[in-house]
Amino acid sequence: MLEIGCGTGKVSVAAAQRVKKVFSLDKRPEAIKTAREAAERNPLHNIEFFCTDAVDFLASDRIFDCAFVGGTQQLARILRSWQKKCEERLW
Repeated sequence: MLEIGCGTGKVSVAAAQRVKKVFSLDKRPEAIKTAREAAERNPLHNIEFFCTDAVDFLASDRIFDCAFVGGTQQLARILRSWQKKCEERLW
C-alpha cells in the first residue's frame, strides 16, 4: 500500500496492521518524523517512510496494490502518475 501525504502516520499505522507493506510518503520532514514516532509506538516493522515529493516517488518502477491520498498538494499530477503505478484502487 502507498500512502501519499502521511502527515501524522495514523493511516499508515492502521494499514500496516492489515497489509503486507506500507510505503508512507510526505515531503515535510516534520511529518515523516511524527509518522515514524507513531509507528515506533506500535510493534510495526512493515512501514517504510520517504521524505519526498509524491510525483518524484511515483516515477520509480514500483507498482502498488492500492493507495491512500491524504491532504496533499498537486493532486491532479499525483493522480495521473498514480494511474500508472497502482493496480487496483485509490482511497
